[in-house]
Amino acid sequence: VTTSSVFLLRHVMSRLYLHGTDTPLGASFKAMLRLHVSTQPYAGDGFALSRVDGSAMAELDYVVGVIPSLLNYEEKLRAGKPLSDAEYRDVESNLKYLIYFVSKSSDLDPLTRTGLAITSRQQLVCEQKLFPLLIAMLDAPFKGALQLDAKAIKDKKYKPIVEICKLANRTLWACLRDNKANGATMVRFLPAIQEQVGYKLGSNEVLREIYRDNFEVLSRTTSDQIDFWMKMLAKRKSTDPHTGGGWQTLGTIAMFCQANGRGIPLGQRMVIDKFLTYKQGDPKKRPDLHHPVRIESGSVVWIEHFEKVGDALRTRWMPLEDFARISKVPRYYQREIQLMSASCIGRNRHAIRMVMEIYSYDMILRCIENKNLPASLRSDFCKLMLSVYLDADPQEAVPLLNKTRIWGESTAEPIRRVTRASRSDFSQLKRFVYQYLVSHEVQIMSSRDHNELTLSVLSICRHLIIFGLYTGVEEISLLTKTLGRMLDGTTDLPAEGKAFLSEADRFNKTEETLPVMKCKREICLILGLCMDIQLDFRLSHLINIGRRFAREQEVLASTPKGTKTLSKTQEHRYEEMFKALFDILPLDAGAERPLVSVLLDMLLYDHRPLVTVALKLIDRCFSTRRELIAALKEVQVLSRSQDIQVYYMMSSKLLQMNKHMSTTMSLDDLDALKEVISELALLTSTDGKSPNAYHQAVMRNSGIYQAVVELLRMLRGLLGGHKSAPGLATEIDVSRMELRTMCYVFLKRFVQESAENQRTL
Repeated sequence: VTTSSVFLLRHVMSRLYLHGTDTPLGASFKAMLRLHVSTQPYAGDGFALSRVDGSAMAELDYVVGVIPSLLNYEEKLRAGKPLSDAEYRDVESNLKYLIYFVSKSSDLDPLTRTGLAITSRQQLVCEQKLFPLLIAMLDAPFKGALQLDAKAIKDKKYKPIVEICKLANRTLWACLRDNKANGATMVRFLPAIQEQVGYKLGSNEVLREIYRDNFEVLSRTTSDQIDFWMKMLAKRKSTDPHTGGGWQTLGTIAMFCQANGRGIPLGQRMVIDKFLTYKQGDPKKRPDLHHPVRIESGSVVWIEHFEKVGDALRTRWMPLEDFARISKVPRYYQREIQLMSASCIGRNRHAIRMVMEIYSYDMILRCIENKNLPASLRSDFCKLMLSVYLDADPQEAVPLLNKTRIWGESTAEPIRRVTRASRSDFSQLKRFVYQYLVSHEVQIMSSRDHNELTLSVLSICRHLIIFGLYTGVEEISLLTKTLGRMLDGTTDLPAEGKAFLSEADRFNKTEETLPVMKCKREICLILGLCMDIQLDFRLSHLINIGRRFAREQEVLASTPKGTKTLSKTQEHRYEEMFKALFDILPLDAGAERPLVSVLLDMLLYDHRPLVTVALKLIDRCFSTRRELIAALKEVQVLSRSQDIQVYYMMSSKLLQMNKHMSTTMSLDDLDALKEVISELALLTSTDGKSPNAYHQAVMRNSGIYQAVVELLRMLRGLLGGHKSAPGLATEIDVSRMELRTMCYVFLKRFVQESAENQRTL
């Protein structure tokens, strides 16, 4: 390390980085390091040197250089000392450039700038303790010497302070976007931020970023919190009903329902109950917060809307597509659809029942198909369809690669799990999905709303496959051809009728290219599922070859000596049969470019999730034989009637589990689940002690263990991840904890003396 080098010093044991110091390196250096780490030196202390490039040091110097100006502003304002115009301008300038510093966008207005978050810089701002300083700056005008309130800040003489508060909130918001680590750091400042809700300084946006996908915070939601936001929503909507006032508040309320795609049962129930039944003033009035809708003539959806006539308001019904053209109004309605969708995530039966009373399956399908509606609204209806009708009872995930087979008379058929789904209900949805994807094979980067709609349609397509609603070779082949063309990035366009200036334009991550990259990742996930189905068909074909060979060997065994070997014709026929194995369901049939070439192109995109999935698919493309041999080793071929009965019995138990599993399990559901888990646990052993390897294998292949793991996830959400205090647990909490214990007992027996099950779990 040269004398001019800059480096980071990391403590190996604790993985903590030591901050720089002006103290010269010398005899006291070792003692100084000890003080940074712990007061009690112990054997094994070690430190690692990490080189730092010049740009990282320049960023650090910039952030550290901003602190004195902000600190001076906060101290003077809290003490009531005057600030010069130059000091105000300096603080405003520093906050503006901090917003530019942590985001990438062409928008130069700091209060509207969004763009892409620069995670490393967001983290640097957090590490340099700017969050507490920004909170103190926001707090100083209201709790310092000035003692301002909501009315006082409207005075023109406080305009510089108001502008700085808005910029400070926007800086916090920019540092929290798409950064869960920073969001977790900001949780301790929630009370201070909530105090400023209603001042219109931007604190609502900061709160939303803290709440967004923060399961630990959202799972502790109280009824009082929901009531607070509902009253604020009602107030804003009542003051501006004809232009959809309160749409941002409605977006905040929707966040209490889910985190990272996981439903939060308590928040969902409170939100949907209060939202759909909230009434102001006269209790006989209809609910105030959502729009009534109806469908007429089997296809036209009508919505009730407030209309301003002079100084008075009146309601009238109008077609949804006309309503969607009204400026600003659809924003509230879109948040309304998003809230209903979020409240049903995780198969929340209570919320699903309430939403179904408002939106029928046909009504949502008509809205998705209506090309006259905005693409963003159609995308929200796709998500509503997914959470209310598709990813809901009675649909269940089916194993696409089935490793349990019946050695039948004519074929070694895979045992398909019998589901309670009515597949004919989704035929129209499947038709729409295919037609939409065919018409959008070429993706246009500038059409962001349409790309978001495409992403939602692809998500529906993936779930249709997961639930076993695509089964035939022909329909899967048609689907994969279309998806292969969509995945090919060389056909994408930056705008209608324009070609890319360079190849790098489509690989760089920008606001326009990111939705397209997400679509390509979703396509890769769907192709991965199609590869599982492809492998399943090949496995069936291979087992049939083996059965045919065994039958011919039996015939040869009964013939006179000297004719017990296969003829040349038979050998040639088997050779052709083995070659045909890898012609089953080709994923790039009819494509202009081979699938591997298209996937290699995906590795150049600046989007790590896409690159990861593409690499997995490339590996699978070059290991088809290895996958087939591995699957053949694990397959169970059932020939005895008692073995087949055991499998069907376990499948029926799995159906019972899925019937009672949800994020709103009642005591009856919990009792039924405890009975099923207890019976399954007994089947894992022969005499209560020795493990039954055959039954363990059936449970692995039928996916019972996956259902038990999913049940544990649900129970963790319902129990909030915390143990109840002694004497305070309710009857239903006690039942949940008993079921949780039984699940762990089952999993313990499931893996007992089974190396394969241990690896699987």
